[in-house]
Parts: sequence; structure tokens; C-alpha cells
Amino acid sequence: MRLVLQIPWPTPSLNDLANVRSRWAYKTTRARWERRVSDAWLEAKVAAGRGPVLWQKPPRCRVRVTIERFARTEHALDADNLVGGCKPVLDALRRLELIDEDRHAAIELVARQAKSPYRFPAMWTQITLERLDPEPELRGAG
Repeated sequence: MRLVLQIPWPTPSLNDLANVRSRWAYKTTRARWERRVSDAWLEAKVAAGRGPVLWQKPPRCRVRVTIERFARTEHALDADNLVGGCKPVLDALRRLELIDEDRHAAIELVARQAKSPYRFPAMWTQITLERLDPEPELRGAG
């Protein structure tokens, strides 16, 4: 099972989060990312139409969370800024119950960045959720 969400904003850098002086300012950042992830989740459900369920939170299942940051600028974040900036995204995924927990035992985090092939939006984020544990087989009645 796999879910891909596209958000037309880049993840913040760790330096951006470190400059947040109060917990209220971080709560605002986290709430902003909750809205963004929630909107992308709703768009994905609408795009699927009446098709199969896109994603069900797998109970106690390890999930690979791939967060890709795309930007047109040549200024890429260094590794610690890239990974540290994923915190509000992971918090949003957990609070929206798309993942059980954001601990290392529950997720495998993959953070990447690349140059955006598009002119607009100039910067954006793609989040991919994939089950790592095998899906249970559905047993028939016969």
C-alpha cells in the first residue's frame, strides 16, 4: 500500500525552526503543516474518486516515510538542515493519524532533495508513505 502527497511548499530548514523563539511560534508552524498535509490528503482522496481506499493507517506496522524537497534554486540544504526541517511534516502526519508514531521503531525516514523540473511552483514537497511490513492476506470463505 502506498500514498503520495504533493504539497506546493518546501519543508523548512532546521535553521528556520531553530530561530523560532517560542513554543507558540512552533505550534503555528506545526498547524500550518497540518493544514497543508490535510489538504494534500483530501486532494488525493478526491483524485482517487470512488476507487479503492488509498491509505489506511496500518496498526503497529513499520512505515517508510519519504520526504522529497524540490527547489529551483541552486542553494540546497545541507543534510542536517534537510532532516531537521522534516519535523513539522512528521508531526502533521502523526496528528492526522496517517502514521502511528514518529519514533525510529515505527518509521523509516528518507529525506531527499532535488532540483525541481517545473517552473511553478518553484519549491514543493512530495511525501510518500509505504508499508514495510507485509500486508495481511485476505482469506476467502471457501
